[in-house]
Amino acid sequence: MLRMIGSRVSGRWQAIRLFHRLAPLWRLSLAVAAMTAVAGEKPPTKTGPIRLQEVAGEWSEPLSANGAKAIVFIFVSIECPLSNGYAPKLRRINEAFAPKGVVLRLVYPNADEGEAKVKKHLEEYDLPFTAYCDSRHELVRAARVRVTPEAAVYVPDKGWVYHGRIDNRYVELGKARPAATREDLQEALSAVLAGTPVKVSSTRAIGCSIPALP
Repeated sequence: MLRMIGSRVSGRWQAIRLFHRLAPLWRLSLAVAAMTAVAGEKPPTKTGPIRLQEVAGEWSEPLSANGAKAIVFIFVSIECPLSNGYAPKLRRINEAFAPKGVVLRLVYPNADEGEAKVKKHLEEYDLPFTAYCDSRHELVRAARVRVTPEAAVYVPDKGWVYHGRIDNRYVELGKARPAATREDLQEALSAVLAGTPVKVSSTRAIGCSIPALP
């Protein structure tokens, strides 16, 4: 009887020790799974009508553009250095794709970045694009973006086909490659223009978190 009790106690202690050894691995696997879920999350297909006031003053429907084959929304922030660093690349992307029917628009989702600040930011960084202040996060929710900078591609009469990073230059906050080796946004646009499915419809963007609404 004593041997049986001793063996049961010993077995329980071995199980407890095994649990403590494996717990960090389980937590790591859960964290990796969560990150994968974010990166692999597909963008929504359809979005109801949205009407916002442009920074220039005119009211318009961001998801509509006459003759556009695709509308690219870049979510940016005045104070985010990663976002500001992409200004030259946004101009290059626009120069390459605008003649092909792609419209690029900027979205400022932070409530404390008002019209006056945004106008000054557009001038300082030479961003000649239609811009919206999305303080109520209508476009943020529609495109399911989380950080700045982050891109979302909308195809009229079809819906959202891509959201995520502009390219893979940033590996994580504070860690960047000398140059991007994957042009995710441009690859998505090329697929849309070619009439083929976007192979990777969602990627994990690295940047400054968009604060949740109160």
